[in-house]
Amino acid sequence: MGGRLSISLLGFFIVAPFFLSIGVDGNIAMNRIGSDNHSWLVTLPISLIVAFVFMVTKIKNVFVSKELLFYFTYFSICFLILIAGKGIDYSAIKVLVFMTVFISLIFGFQLFFHQKLKDIADLEIAENKFILYPLVIILLLALLSHYYFVNLQTILDNQEFFHKSTFLINSITIYNWEQYFAFVFVLLLGSATRLNFIVFGVLFLLSLYIGGLNSNTTALILMMLLFGIFISFKAISERLHPLSQKLIVFLIVTFPLVYLFFGTFIIELFNISEHGLIKRYSLVQIYFSEVDWYDLILPFGSIRPFDADNHNEFIEIFNASSMLGFILYYYFILKRVLSIKVKFKMQMIAILLVIFIGGITVENTLHPYMLVSLAYFISFYVAASKKIKNEMIAKTV
Repeated sequence: MGGRLSISLLGFFIVAPFFLSIGVDGNIAMNRIGSDNHSWLVTLPISLIVAFVFMVTKIKNVFVSKELLFYFTYFSICFLILIAGKGIDYSAIKVLVFMTVFISLIFGFQLFFHQKLKDIADLEIAENKFILYPLVIILLLALLSHYYFVNLQTILDNQEFFHKSTFLINSITIYNWEQYFAFVFVLLLGSATRLNFIVFGVLFLLSLYIGGLNSNTTALILMMLLFGIFISFKAISERLHPLSQKLIVFLIVTFPLVYLFFGTFIIELFNISEHGLIKRYSLVQIYFSEVDWYDLILPFGSIRPFDADNHNEFIEIFNASSMLGFILYYYFILKRVLSIKVKFKMQMIAILLVIFIGGITVENTLHPYMLVSLAYFISFYVAASKKIKNEMIAKTV
């Protein structure tokens, strides 16, 4: 298809929830359920494989970046310190690997979009092609698949079991259905704010609905926050938008620190009874009860007081790369996200919500599916903003 109905296959496979799983018996399948941790060795999204192939084609251009080489060197040093200090800490090493992958993908996708957007005069057409259409298609397919298989099970009178995360066919399930899948629709809603309000409203309700089906409380909260921010911008004068945007960005980025110190007060103030959120804040308290001053300097990993995941992106990054690595990593992210033009303010806010508010209870930039989606999403809007900037400079020359 061409023109306004053009859809990027790369964009589709980046956000498509296809996962390959390798079982303990060597079996390869695409229908692993997220809660099944005993029968499988590893599960990876197809999007990560697509991104890897994509990066191989860009590797000569990506790895000439001194900034990327700096991050790669620093994370390698963290890895060696961890090995020397404690031995192999697989959790911390996994975090370092995904941090490196996330940063590398942003470099790679930026190169891709800088080139692609040169040939597309209308950025709205480009946004439809690379962002909106792929995400809307996945949203609709996920909802249709869910109801088709749920109703089919009823018709068959439970003679055959279909999991609620079944996608397209019975042999495919959405592995990250409960914890991560709904977050990608927060990004969708950020982009959909430029559409007709009725269309946006429909997408908002459908996204809320799928978040409810997943029981993803954090994603639901982010969707409602994004909706509230969008309505607030509609209600105030456009002259106040830049100042309001700066205030909102400040509140989002600093909220994890507020949550760290005042989480108990916030939970009591809003009468939060959701067990998952309360349990995850208790993990934060347990973690920092074990921290000593020198833990701020070196990657430690050894202080983890439990075997399970912390369910907090900030703690995982701090734990694997020290305070310096923590600062460098989020500086890299903010440097790019904050360069996104005010034209895309809701898209930028959606990104920040997913990373900084979402990072309190999950690890979106460290999860294979979400880190690829986020890198792709960030890179598009950074490249689009640079295109706008270059066009403005050209007009003044």
